[in-house]
Amino acid sequence: MSSTSDNTSLALPQGDSAFEPSYLSSLAHLAYVWGYPMVNMMNRCARLSAAPEPGRLGGVLPASPTGQIAMLNDYIEPAERFIACPNQDVVYGLGFFSLDEQPVVVQVPDFGDRFYVYAFYDARTDQFGHLGSPYDSVPGHYLLVGPNWDGEVPAGIVDVFRSPTALANAIPRIFMDDTADDRAAIQPLVDQVMVYP
Repeated sequence: MSSTSDNTSLALPQGDSAFEPSYLSSLAHLAYVWGYPMVNMMNRCARLSAAPEPGRLGGVLPASPTGQIAMLNDYIEPAERFIACPNQDVVYGLGFFSLDEQPVVVQVPDFGDRFYVYAFYDARTDQFGHLGSPYDSVPGHYLLVGPNWDGEVPAGIVDVFRSPTALANAIPRIFMDDTADDRAAIQPLVDQVMVYP
């Protein structure tokens, strides 16, 4: 027997009417597959947002307080084991946002012909919004809002991206040649990848 919040008893099937083990197994499998991305995202947010300021977790992975983005200055280190299969030709960034508290303004510098993409993910790890050179995005400021946001779009905002969930994260990626010249050239751009309340 189990009960609901109003103390009404719910009878579970007994005897011949009990759930088949194969049904329970399928139900458990479905709950795990549906729920794991949200648990995973909450755990990653808790771990990576514990940083007091933008920096690197373990000296390797970008980490920052909620509402900010941390950027690397070079390729991700081979020692990185927190995220599976990172790209090997981009400089990464990472930030988590609690969009039920407030929207954020995402700054996009002028990357010129350089490939870049800002991937936005909701709490289910589904990607939303399209921002970057594959989408012909322009430099400027973009507003990232939660599902219940109903405010005025500030002047100067190029576009608004609505997350289906209050928890969201952004993973900017900027292409970099494996040369000393390009490492130097990319630094001013990396420094301009920012998020504002």
